[in-house]
Amino acid sequence: MTNGDRVGQPATTTIRVGELTFTGASVSAYTTFIYSPELKVIFDMGSVVEEMLPIGHVCISHGHQDHLLGLSRYVGLRRLQHMSPPTVFLPSAIVDRVERLLECWQDIEGEGRRRAPAADLVGVNDGEEYPLRGNLLVQPFTVHHT
Repeated sequence: MTNGDRVGQPATTTIRVGELTFTGASVSAYTTFIYSPELKVIFDMGSVVEEMLPIGHVCISHGHQDHLLGLSRYVGLRRLQHMSPPTVFLPSAIVDRVERLLECWQDIEGEGRRRAPAADLVGVNDGEEYPLRGNLLVQPFTVHHT
């Protein structure tokens, strides 16, 4: 376990699969996230840990807060550190609402709409393929949440 001793950062677990590292946390109804520095992708963002900030691609599975609530903080921290806006793949059905949430946070933090979009939101649909980068693709699929 790591990160648990840092204020505001959930404890995480890391596993290695071949050359890849996956670090994450999942506490039902509170937070879910997994990230891989080698793949340069984050899967879900119920909360954010510092090590996620350099990673510029995010895949959101669905719109529940425990999978999405950290996105606005992540986007704000990247902006604060003058990093480029991340690319966020998320279900097409929630793109407009997530865009409004990010705009609300820009307004609350005094940035308003005079700034460029905080993130490149890419609506995705079940079974279609989307280029992540290089030869990597994102292909969303339906799962039944319990």
